[in-house]
Amino acid sequence: MIILSVNISSPKKIKFNGKFLITSIFKQPTNKSLKISKMGLSGDKQADLKVHGGKHKALYLYSYTHYKFWGNLLGKDFSNDYGLVGENLTVDDLDENECFIG
Repeated sequence: MIILSVNISSPKKIKFNGKFLITSIFKQPTNKSLKISKMGLSGDKQADLKVHGGKHKALYLYSYTHYKFWGNLLGKDFSNDYGLVGENLTVDDLDENECFIG
């Protein structure tokens, strides 16, 4: 497995379905050197700490192989949109069926 991109964001206020909400899903690739700790990645903040972040949800890793699925489903080219689903680490090829955490 190869890390293709490291992605971070700060919480942003957006309008969605006529309502305002705060989200950190819009991760952007960075070339900065970042520290990783039990609480997450430096430079990355979560909007809802009840369900995101913290020592049991410090990083979100996502496989680039799924970008093609979403592109086909939505009729878009996401090939250069690292951080597409709010992941901190975009990796080249990960089969979730072969990963066992714990």
